[in-house]
Amino acid sequence: MITRLKLTLEQAEYSALLKAASCELRNPADEARFILRAELMRRGLLPLEEMEKNINLLEKKVGDQ
Repeated sequence: MITRLKLTLEQAEYSALLKAASCELRNPADEARFILRAELMRRGLLPLEEMEKNINLLEKKVGDQ
C-alpha cells in the first residue's frame, strides 16, 4: 500500500532537496523518500529488509527512465 504525504518545506530546504536529487539523478520526490527511509532505518524504525527492497525498486525505476 502506498500513502501520499504532503510536505511543507522552507525555500532553503527545498533548494537543498533539489541539489541532492540532482546529484543522485533522482527526482525530488524520490530523493525525499530515499532520505526519509534512510533516517527511519538509522533510527531502527524501518527494517533493513524493507529498505533493501525499496532501494531495489528505486534503482529499477531510475534504470527504466
